[in-house]
Amino acid sequence: MHKTIYISGFRKWLIDLAVFLRFCFAAMKHFGFIKGLRCLRKYLIDNNNLFRDLPNRYVKKDRNIFVVPDVPPLNTRDFIDYLLKDVEVLIENAKPPLLFGIVCISSVCPYKCAYCYNISEHSNKQLLSTEKIFQTIEAFIQLGVKNIYLSGGEPMAREEIIPEILNKFASKNIGFWLITTGWGLDGVKLKAFKKMGLRGVMISLDAVQPGYINNIKGIGAFDTAVEVIKAAHESGLLVVADCVMNRFLLGNGNFEDYTAFAAEAGVNFINCYVPRTGESYFDEALKPFTIDELKRVGTLAKLNQTAKNNVLKPIAYSPDIFEAKRGCLGGKLFFYVSPDGSVKACPFQKTILGNINDQSITEIIQNFDKEGCREVCGMNMLLRIIT
Repeated sequence: MHKTIYISGFRKWLIDLAVFLRFCFAAMKHFGFIKGLRCLRKYLIDNNNLFRDLPNRYVKKDRNIFVVPDVPPLNTRDFIDYLLKDVEVLIENAKPPLLFGIVCISSVCPYKCAYCYNISEHSNKQLLSTEKIFQTIEAFIQLGVKNIYLSGGEPMAREEIIPEILNKFASKNIGFWLITTGWGLDGVKLKAFKKMGLRGVMISLDAVQPGYINNIKGIGAFDTAVEVIKAAHESGLLVVADCVMNRFLLGNGNFEDYTAFAAEAGVNFINCYVPRTGESYFDEALKPFTIDELKRVGTLAKLNQTAKNNVLKPIAYSPDIFEAKRGCLGGKLFFYVSPDGSVKACPFQKTILGNINDQSITEIIQNFDKEGCREVCGMNMLLRIIT
């Protein structure tokens, strides 16, 4: 039986020390000795430096050590380079490095999730050619991304091109992920994808109550998700539960019950997302949160990361709360390619920057860098109130 390795306590302290020393030496080399010392000092006293938010444990998988899915493994040169870029971002107001791209390889999905941000683009046929998908992934890699998220629709509705993608880019040292409901997956397929270079899966799991999940997504969605989480864990993949937080999870002890269930199933990380403002949901639990409820999400994630009795449980992380501190990272750390090829700075924005059927993703991003983002995200503005 496959077992997740969590690194905590003294072993984690040694890793932190090694990373910090490597970071310091790299900063001296990158900036020069005197400037390097000054930049390090300014960075370390900044409340937004990345060292301040490290959890009390890491996940080890295939000789790599992970703190959150989006960033390169801690024990790689890519992570040190990311830290150096972050120094430039905080100290010199530089543009953040492009870390990942989200590419919707399918416009078909068997479910009708209540909160899906691209449900209006779902169709009965695939809208993007294989050639355009390959070109876009290649361009993202040339632009320096470290992770590619294959999304949809449901990416397994286009199962045949997943091995092609993994094999084509196997030598590029890129972390490939599936963002999936679990539909169409099983242990045999996951093991095959793992051998081809798939790093992990992000599986939608918003609660541990089957009725709640099946009501929001569709009949059988809960059992499918849980079965595939277990199969992915046994396959040796990194497993992330994508959780759109609901009001029930904010109650005393309920999120802890969720993390315990996730741990038992084999989840390594939990992405905690808040319901987006401006959307209409049929479920009261998913209507936009109040400021106090938004704060509660941050508190729950922080408690998960710091409590001593959680060192063998998945690491919870809220991208929304991180952006509340740093500002919107869409169009900075990542770009999103929708099922019909439209490119956005963020899946939740309305502004279309271009379409990969008409322009390359490189041209679209270059034009965006020149013009800047003109859309103000109401959710991001609300989140920043709480920090």
